[in-house]
Amino acid sequence: LNWTVMKGENWSITGPNGSGKTTLLQMVTGDHPQAYANDIYLFGKRRGSGESIWEIKQRLGVVSSEFQVNYRKPISAFDVVLSGFFDSVGLYRRADSTQVKTAQDWMERLALNHLREKRYDLLSFGERRMILLARAVVKNPEILVLDEPSSALDPSGRREVLDLVGRLAQTKTVLLSTHILSDVQQVCDTVGVIDQGRLLFQGPLAALLSRT
Repeated sequence: LNWTVMKGENWSITGPNGSGKTTLLQMVTGDHPQAYANDIYLFGKRRGSGESIWEIKQRLGVVSSEFQVNYRKPISAFDVVLSGFFDSVGLYRRADSTQVKTAQDWMERLALNHLREKRYDLLSFGERRMILLARAVVKNPEILVLDEPSSALDPSGRREVLDLVGRLAQTKTVLLSTHILSDVQQVCDTVGVIDQGRLLFQGPLAALLSRT
C-alpha cells in the first residue's frame, strides 16, 4: 500500500478486527519487523538511513491497549507522565525542573490534576488511559499514534478519551486506529479504510460517508 500523511493532518485508520490497523501503525513507530523490510519515510527521511530508534521515538507519542496492559508500575500517576520524557516503563531518572513544570502544565491542561498523587496501577482503566495520553504528549511529539484509544472503555470513558484526543488533534498530527466509525467522526477529518492489509479507501471523511 501507498500512504502519505502530511503535517497537521489527522488520520483515522479504520477496518474490522484483524484487518492490519495495528500492524500499519507499528510500522510507523518501528515496533514491527516489517518496518525495516519496506520503503518507509518518516519525517522526510528513509527509515534505516542512520537514525536511531530513540531519535524516532522522541518525535512520536504512542498509546495502545497493549502498552497499557504492559505498564503496571506501582508509581504515582505524575511519575507515569514524567516517564514519557524518557520513553521508559517506570521512572528511573530524575526529571529536571523544566520537565516537572511541563508535566504539571499538561496535567492541568488535561484536567488530570486530581489523579496526580494517586498510584497509577490502582486507577480505573479509563483513568490509566487518560494518564498514558498525558504521558504521550508531555515531550511535545510531532505525531501522536493512538491504537484503538477508546477500546475496552465504558461509554463515559470513551467520551472522555475521545474528547481529549479531539483537543490534542487541534495542535498535533494524529494517527488513530479504530473499528468504530463514530470515533472517526469525533476526532479525524481524513480516513483510510483497511482490510486484509490493503487500503481500500483513503481520503476525506466526508467522501467516505457519502459512499455509505
